[in-house]
Amino acid sequence: MADDTNGTKPALVPEQEQLIRNEWIRILNECADLDSSTVQVFGFQNGNLVADRTGVLFRVGESHFLITAAHKLVDIHGLNIPLFLPPSQQDASPISLSGRMLYTKDRRVDIAVWELPQSIVEQLLPTRTFLGMMDVDLQSHSPKELYLILGYPSSCTEITAEAVRPTVLKYVAYIYSGDTDGLENFDPSLHILLQHDRDGRDATGQPLLSPTIQGMSGCGIWRLLELKPAWNQTWKRSDAKLVAIQNRYIHDQYCKGTWVKYAIRLIGDNFPQLRPALQLRFNGIL
Repeated sequence: MADDTNGTKPALVPEQEQLIRNEWIRILNECADLDSSTVQVFGFQNGNLVADRTGVLFRVGESHFLITAAHKLVDIHGLNIPLFLPPSQQDASPISLSGRMLYTKDRRVDIAVWELPQSIVEQLLPTRTFLGMMDVDLQSHSPKELYLILGYPSSCTEITAEAVRPTVLKYVAYIYSGDTDGLENFDPSLHILLQHDRDGRDATGQPLLSPTIQGMSGCGIWRLLELKPAWNQTWKRSDAKLVAIQNRYIHDQYCKGTWVKYAIRLIGDNFPQLRPALQLRFNGIL
């Protein structure tokens, strides 16, 4: 993983901007399956069900995991505050989150991995899907890449006595173009930093105010594409790879995530039976 992740927004001529807008709906439609590997996590606050964070479903062989951000989760887990995943079937009960929870001791890394028992996996399938190792990329990155942040913001989740109605948010961003000197806890060997401008555009190119994304902590950051010659002719769905887990944002400034290799290491360090498969796919990471 390259340490130099800071860069500037690619200098795009109007024709390139228009090309991106023309292709955007196609790309997002082809990546629609990413929604099914992204789940919202709920908890209780003052007796009420509240949206707590987002997580990504991942598997290695027959072992299944929920990857998310660690902040506040350690305290919640230590206090035995119950957490839930949304049911996969309509009118079904929420899925109580149980199993072994692991987290990185370095708070800057801010990654947690939850081993899911088979009983939870069976409740999630077949509506939900688990990412495999080929869906993850630990290779070096270019400042000319576009990224997708995909999760469930609290502001887009309606919770009533009858139902929970979450709405997934897909936010596309470039590498952060500001000054990172002295930025709180930012380390390019640990983190990716993406632009979060106040003014944005929707998938059709219409201007809008960028949404707040509180509640998306723990969601996936996906590398969608690199703006290289003829990218629109060569791009394919398999180019979209999970590269980081989002854990912090400052509205109108930046969105930060931790490289997903630290989640892979956490799994490899604690599940020795999975190390051979992880070593084979991610040579040298463990």
